[in-house]
Amino acid sequence: MFQCFLDYKADVETKHNRSIRRFISDNGGEYLDGEFTNYCREQGIQRETTIAYTPEQNGMAEVRFRVLFNKDRTILIFSGSP
Repeated sequence: MFQCFLDYKADVETKHNRSIRRFISDNGGEYLDGEFTNYCREQGIQRETTIAYTPEQNGMAEVRFRVLFNKDRTILIFSGSP
């Protein structure tokens, strides 16, 4: 997971000339390990965690996923897949 975050961070910085200042996640262990925590601290990335089973706390991501799933569902329906 840490490598995926590093790849994403590099992509954001390269394509959009922006830096990540805040990272919001659930309390998953992949986000709480020492390597990830230390990296965020060194880079000045503010970390926030949400309360378990409360997707409302990450509204932006939830809306984007809903839009993505609706598009996927539409494509599947019109493709005639069983």
